[in-house]
Amino acid sequence: MSDASGKDIKDMPFALASPEWSNEKGLGAALGFRLLGINSYHCVHPPVHGSENVMKYLYEDTRETLGSVMVVELDPLKLTDRIVSDIQEKRKTLGWK
Repeated sequence: MSDASGKDIKDMPFALASPEWSNEKGLGAALGFRLLGINSYHCVHPPVHGSENVMKYLYEDTRETLGSVMVVELDPLKLTDRIVSDIQEKRKTLGWK
């Protein structure tokens, strides 16, 4: 879709949704998508609460370096609303209906 539209992946209305962190692979997958500039959305906080610096980087600071962030919302309905809202905003920016 990105190639066909001539847009960067980071500008596309994509999202990674992950219901829980089963192991380190979940964190790796979330970072993999975020390296492409795609936000990751989760209902559970990642297992990184040991370091304020790591938490701040994963949650916020990647917006500057990667163009994406980690969104954690414990209420799955609110998280769904956020995903839809973010996708609609990307579509609007692209001029898509």
